[in-house]
Amino acid sequence: MNLIVRMPHSNIQRMRWVLVIAAGTLLLCVPALLNGAPFVYFDSADYLGMVSQMANLLAQKLDGAGALPVDAALVASGDEDYLVYTGRSVYYSGFVWFARKLLGLNGVVILHALALAALLVPITRLARPAAGPAFTQMAVLILCAGLGLLSSAGLFVSLVMPDIWAGLLILAIGLIVAVGARLGWPARLALGAVIALAALFHTSHLLLLATLTGLLALLMLRPSWRRHLGAWSVGVPALAVIIGLAGSAAFSLFVTWTTGRPPVSRPHVTAHLVDMGPGTQFMQDTCPESGFVLCAYADRLPTNWMDFLFADDTETGVFDTVPNHIKRALADEQARFTLATLAAEPWETVNGLLYDGVSQLWSLSVDDVPFTRNNADYLAGAFWEEIVEVTQASAIWDRPWMAPAFTRLTQVSTALAAAGLLVLALAGRLPRTGPLAVLILVCLGGLILNAFICGMLASPYGRFQARIVWLLPLLLGLAILSTFGPATSKGDAHERD
Repeated sequence: MNLIVRMPHSNIQRMRWVLVIAAGTLLLCVPALLNGAPFVYFDSADYLGMVSQMANLLAQKLDGAGALPVDAALVASGDEDYLVYTGRSVYYSGFVWFARKLLGLNGVVILHALALAALLVPITRLARPAAGPAFTQMAVLILCAGLGLLSSAGLFVSLVMPDIWAGLLILAIGLIVAVGARLGWPARLALGAVIALAALFHTSHLLLLATLTGLLALLMLRPSWRRHLGAWSVGVPALAVIIGLAGSAAFSLFVTWTTGRPPVSRPHVTAHLVDMGPGTQFMQDTCPESGFVLCAYADRLPTNWMDFLFADDTETGVFDTVPNHIKRALADEQARFTLATLAAEPWETVNGLLYDGVSQLWSLSVDDVPFTRNNADYLAGAFWEEIVEVTQASAIWDRPWMAPAFTRLTQVSTALAAAGLLVLALAGRLPRTGPLAVLILVCLGGLILNAFICGMLASPYGRFQARIVWLLPLLLGLAILSTFGPATSKGDAHERD
C-alpha cells in the first residue's frame, strides 16, 4: 500500500508525474477551452464580488463611518436594514479572487482541474496498487479525459462555482477512510485541506461532511469497524467539520461587527414546504391567527420555491419583493414555521420531504447552469463589464442548445456508469473488500446523502446532484482497471515508486 502514498525517488519520475498531472489538468479543462471562457451562473456574480463587499464593510468600520450607507430607496421606505447573505461563501470568493490574481478568470478553472487531477493519482493507484508508474500514469490520463469530455465533471470544473468541491470532498473522505492509517503526514494534511476547503466553500458541503462524519463515528462504535477504519478515518473529517463551523461563525461575527446585524440565510426550507404543499395548507388554515410574518403574503401561495426566493414580482415572488427587515423576519421564523407545519401536516410533510430526497437522485438537468444569450439581461445587470465581455464572446453564448447537450451528456454518462457498475456487481467483478471497495462505498453513500440533503432541505434541482454524479463514471473506470487491468506493468518494475 506504500505505492499509494510514496513519492518517486528520481527527478525523472517526479517530472513525469508533474507532466501527467499537468496534462490531466488540461484534459479536465476541455469544456472551458472549447468554450473559450469559463462558464458562469447566477450565483457566480456573488462569488466574484463578495471579497470586495467584505473589504468595503471593513473599510467603513475602520473609518468610523458609523451606520452603513443605505440605498436611497430603502431610506425613503424607512427600511435601513443592511443585509448580508450566508448562502455565498466568502471563503470560496477568496479562492476566486486568488485564482483571478494569478491567472485571470481562467485561473479558477485551472485550480479546480488541478485539485481533481492531483487527487486522481492516489485514487487510481487504489485500483492497481502493484502496477508500475507507466500504467498508473496512463490510467490517470484516461480517467481525466473521460471525466472532462464524457461526464458532468468537465462542466463543473469549468464553472465559476464551488460545486466541483462537493465531489472532491467525497473523494478525499473516501481516501482517508480507505487508507488513512497508512498515509504519511503530507498526504493526510493535503486530504484534510481539501476536505476543510470544501466545507468552507458551501453550507451544503459542510452538511454533507458532517453527516458522513457522523456515520463514520457510528461505525467506529463496533470493534470490527474500529480496527478497520482507525482514528484517522474519523479524526480528519471531524477536524474539517470544526474548521467549517468555525469559518461560518467567524463570518457571522465579522458581519455582525461591521454592520451591527448578523447575516441572513434565505429561507430555503420555508420555500420548499410552501412549494411542496404542506406549508401552503398550513398558512391557509391558520392565518392570520398563527401570527407568522408569512401570513401577510399567503395570497401569493402556493408558488414555486425558486419564485418564492428569487422572483421580483408580487404575484409569484415573496422573499425578494419585501423590505429587508421583512426578509430578516422571514428567515428568523423559518425554524418555527417548519416545526409548526410538521405538527399540523405530519404525514404530508415527511412523505413529501422523503419523496423529494429520492427524486433528487435522478434530477440531473443543467439546462439553466451555463449562461447563454438567454441570460443577457441578468449578465449585464449583475456582472462586471470584463466578465460580460468574456461571456458574450464564448462559444456557448450564441449556441443555447449546448446547455441541454450538457444535460443529455450528464444523464447518459450517469445511466451508463450506473448500469456498468450493476453489471460488474452482478457478475461478481466489483471489488467487495480492500481499499477500492471502501472508496466505492463512501462515494455511493455520498451520492445518496447529497441527494437527500439537497432535495429535502432545498428542493429537487438538477444542478445539486449533477455536480457530483461524475463520481459514477469515475468509479466504473476504477472498477474496470481493478478487474481487467494488469497486476503489474511489464518493464516498469525498475521505475516503481
